[in-house]
Amino acid sequence: AIGGYGYTRQKAFGVISCPRQRNMTEGMNVLIQEKEAEGSYYAVGNVEYTEFAKKMAGDLQFKKLFDKGDFPANTNIIYANINQVIEATKKMPVPGLLVNMKQAVETLQDGKEVSLPGARLESTMQNIADAMKDQVPSPLTQDKLLHLRTFVLLNERSKTMSVTKKVYDGSALAETPEGCFYDLLKENCQLLKERCQFSVNEMNSPESYMKDGPNVLFLYHPALGPLYSVISQKISKGSIANGSELQVEAAEVKISSLCLDGSLLITAQSITGGFDPKEKLVNFDDKIGRCRLENVTVKNRGIDRSQSNSYWKNQIHRKESLQIILEGDSEFCAKDVQLEGNMEIRVPDGQRAIATVDNEKKVQVTFEPITNRPSLQWHYALDAQYEIVLS
Repeated sequence: AIGGYGYTRQKAFGVISCPRQRNMTEGMNVLIQEKEAEGSYYAVGNVEYTEFAKKMAGDLQFKKLFDKGDFPANTNIIYANINQVIEATKKMPVPGLLVNMKQAVETLQDGKEVSLPGARLESTMQNIADAMKDQVPSPLTQDKLLHLRTFVLLNERSKTMSVTKKVYDGSALAETPEGCFYDLLKENCQLLKERCQFSVNEMNSPESYMKDGPNVLFLYHPALGPLYSVISQKISKGSIANGSELQVEAAEVKISSLCLDGSLLITAQSITGGFDPKEKLVNFDDKIGRCRLENVTVKNRGIDRSQSNSYWKNQIHRKESLQIILEGDSEFCAKDVQLEGNMEIRVPDGQRAIATVDNEKKVQVTFEPITNRPSLQWHYALDAQYEIVLS
């Protein structure tokens, strides 16, 4: 969204923002005005949290708006027109200079160890917008605000940011890796439920999550979407039992009418293209791992919750799982089958694995070479409303 907005409107710099939480160590986005004899200059800029006290001491209007919580949070999700940034750095080579006195430093004073405030010089990249102010001869109105070269887009906080700034000490989850991972899983659970039309329980409470682990664990590679509208066309309809786990490290998948009770791990070793060992680069091509699951039931004992699991590090013990490992340019296809127990299906490069049920109702996995076109290859197009449609 931010790339399309900035490019089509020929903007210089912008940021995605969201509502700011009180007492959090995060900056905020503001509209900057500088008055000169020839008129006023405006830009959408940023104030770092280390500068709040100084700003409130010298600006009563700022303090009033700050206390009301009117300013949105600053993030690192930015749009930058490189050519205009280069020009701006000629005026302001080091933007947003500030002194951060947050950290204490241990030092010796008269032979004794003491703790003193330590100064850290910082520069904030978002403040390059300070060198991109637009001159407006009269007071800024709403319609003129939209024509500034700098901009901010607002979104829900849960879909925008969750920060990690400290180690979890057993108290509050805010700003810890565990808390950030909880926010991610909660959002992913909503994606399954609301967009992918899955039957799945709501995410358990933070207290239950820390005690027993997540009741639903869904993780995916960003190349699966990253737009929810794209993911919901690749993964649609099904059910995930409480305590189950679905991890999709692949971009080209079609999962429909999946019934999951346990752990399902899909891993493509080539997600967006093959690796060139000489250049040591990934080539963006069609030589990737693909997975098609249609009306498939997966049932196993899943995560071993009696063990010590670090979920946010993805260090998880399992009693059983179904692992589908796709090497290089390979495929796995399954339709109308039930895959039970602890299984690992590894598909070699250049092969297609097909899971079927024989006359004795046993699952058989056969392999065949991929000779022509892959059996699954999504094609992207825009409809009349400029929504991405897959076929």
